Amino acid sequence: MAGVCKPSPQGKAEICDEETVTKKCPREVSDIGVAKWKETAAGCVTERKPCSGPSVAGTMTRKCGSDGQWLDPDVTQCVSEDFFEINAKAERANTLSSANEVLGDLESIVESDDIITPGNLLASAEVVRNLLNASR
Repeated sequence: MAGVCKPSPQGKAEICDEETVTKKCPREVSDIGVAKWKETAAGCVTERKPCSGPSVAGTMTRKCGSDGQWLDPDVTQCVSEDFFEINAKAERANTLSSANEVLGDLESIVESDDIITPGNLLASAEVVRNLLNASR
């Protein structure tokens, strides 16, 4: 039986009813960074940890599967800092020229990244969405 999980008051993790837990994921250091994941009840998500890596911002979480085995960390909120800058430019773009400049910057950032991460892909979509909103 997995633990009963509820969001914490701060929204940083899930609180599990430890008394009903029979399986747990052990404390672990993540392969993708320095985050140490505390022992967590099956079916629950650990607290948020800062994303690791150079020039990366955001937080990641990790879920303990119902079988007591760790799932891969959720890094969809981990974004290269370059995307924050370009997103701010996209929000201010009010001419075709400035929109083209933002798209050129976005293309350069995407081409320079070795790997397109889920967080960066979502950030790219946000840049395009903000350009569309600015053009209305």
